Amino acid sequence: GSLTLGQFSAADPAGNPDFLKWKSLYIGGIDFQSAPARLNIGETALSDFYARLILSPQGRLNLADIIRTPASPEQPGAGSTPPMPIQIAKVTLQNGRVDFSDRFVQPNYSATVGKLGGSILNLSSAPDTVAELDLRGSYAGSAPVQISARLNPLADKKFLDLQADVSSVDLVDFSPYSGKYAGYLIDKGKLSLSASYKLKDRQLTADNRVFIDQLTFGEKVESPDATQLPVQLAIALLKNNRGEIDINLPISGSL
Repeated sequence: GSLTLGQFSAADPAGNPDFLKWKSLYIGGIDFQSAPARLNIGETALSDFYARLILSPQGRLNLADIIRTPASPEQPGAGSTPPMPIQIAKVTLQNGRVDFSDRFVQPNYSATVGKLGGSILNLSSAPDTVAELDLRGSYAGSAPVQISARLNPLADKKFLDLQADVSSVDLVDFSPYSGKYAGYLIDKGKLSLSASYKLKDRQLTADNRVFIDQLTFGEKVESPDATQLPVQLAIALLKNNRGEIDINLPISGSL
């Protein structure tokens, strides 16, 4: 069969309206069997969706208050039921928007990722299967964001091969963070980031290329959390003769 859940809206436990909402969630080609249990879905489409993420002054994300865990979760044993096999042929996302507010820093920081759209193909809980993800959006209305990945989030043995790129992010908006931790506001600067993450057999290897153009600090801010290191000197040493900072940062290790 098929199912449509439309005009959905939810508030978070703190009472903030529109924590999550969407115009339409369509699930088609549902093929369910109870004995033995299995679930196959032909297509899932989420359109005109919105999410509101808030980091509280105490540093807690409102999403953490939505997910509840049992007080004493059952431990898998000899008599436990194996998880139900699940397959989803295609997931489509259209016209999404995520608003983020950080109330942990003063002044508060806010950002929006809009025009979110993309697809996930061949999701499956079967071992040794890999889904394909392609997601695109726009940060702060001007900086393009692109994420592509091969992954298997439904399988027990996790695998990930992800590439994420964002271009020309205006760093002036990050002044609340630079003021808190570096002790200076930002007058100008653009950030581009290209990240590649691979996870296999619990081994992580990652490459991060950070490119910052014309980063210029402005007014000094008195902050108890600010580093005592010579920030201005460090930035000057990192810049080339064109005012660019180009950093390649590899990361590897075991989970």
